[in-house]
Amino acid sequence: MPKLARACLSVLIMTSAVTCSGRRADQRAPIPSSMLLPESLPLSKGNRFADSLPAARLGYQVFYDARFSQDGKVRCASCHLPERHFHDGLAVAIGKGGKPLPRNTPSIFTAAWNPGDFMWDGRADSLWSQPLLAFENPGEMGTTRLQLARALRDSRIYRPLYEDIFGPLPDLADTRRFPPRGRPGDEAFDNMSAEDQGAINLVVANLGKALEAYMRKVATGRAAFDRYLLGDMSAISEAAVRGLDVFVSAGCPTCHSGPTFTDGLYYDVHVPQRPDVPIDRAHARGLEILAASPFNHLGVYYDHAGGDNGGGDNRPIPPPGAADERAFRTPSLRDLERTAPYMHNGVYQSIAQVLEGHGPQNLSAGERLDLEVFLLSLSGRYPERPWDNWPNN
Repeated sequence: MPKLARACLSVLIMTSAVTCSGRRADQRAPIPSSMLLPESLPLSKGNRFADSLPAARLGYQVFYDARFSQDGKVRCASCHLPERHFHDGLAVAIGKGGKPLPRNTPSIFTAAWNPGDFMWDGRADSLWSQPLLAFENPGEMGTTRLQLARALRDSRIYRPLYEDIFGPLPDLADTRRFPPRGRPGDEAFDNMSAEDQGAINLVVANLGKALEAYMRKVATGRAAFDRYLLGDMSAISEAAVRGLDVFVSAGCPTCHSGPTFTDGLYYDVHVPQRPDVPIDRAHARGLEILAASPFNHLGVYYDHAGGDNGGGDNRPIPPPGAADERAFRTPSLRDLERTAPYMHNGVYQSIAQVLEGHGPQNLSAGERLDLEVFLLSLSGRYPERPWDNWPNN
């Protein structure tokens, strides 16, 4: 693992108990106070509508609506099912036509807390731009941005909801200017004027921003571990306290740091390759897709500071290097109890398997069990109604 880039402010929670290994509580490793989950969500990245209740209501409806897919059968909730904790419980997701996709579906529970980029390979750098990739991915929802704009315009439900938030939709009646379908790379879209392309891109960006507003409502809150950090010594078991000591002493916070237990960076940790999942270029390809996207943080659709929730980030997008090949984003460790299987290809079916294949080496069976108990203490407060389930359910 890479060395820690910076020292953490630490606090040692002390009791008079003695661990099963003979180490007293005052001998335990210091606990980084940065692990405490804040009471409120961080500012959105480039979305001034992120905390708009009307936008959340629009995103809520769209999230569960299959009309925004090419075949009318796939929706965001096809992979992010509320009854499965906004996950699908599968090793790899199932896309359009019932065909398996190459990667595991992350739960959206911690998406709004995410400190870095999005998706396993970082091809999106905001929560609102991430679903736009799923809409146009031929293997996922398989639609196009022109079709998305028309789906909003043609709906007696969605059109007024959209226009009350974002303003009038463009007039799409002239199919010579606005073909029935098309995305970048399609002749129909590429032959449109830059102004008309921009009008469609704005509609699609706004749709993504409404979806983010909804997904922020689905973020889980503080867990038993956070209550322990705040001084409730009875919030987690003694086994979990010992597991926390193992976690810190073994250097896990080198990568699994901060309130979401991730540094948001990319590593090749040599996860076993599934024979049914092709090897891909991981973060290297993600950087290429991000750089080409009009919805990245350098684009005109990203709301910048001075009138929004975030923005102001003009960092360049680096070209991919050799270290980015087969490197995937460090996943959050929160809500692990609810989101098996694990890793980018779902190769591990349980936390115990993760610790055996990827966890700290040279741990005793007891230490590994304690570490698992600690990880189970990171399941956060569940989202509130009505956001935690299907509309009208």
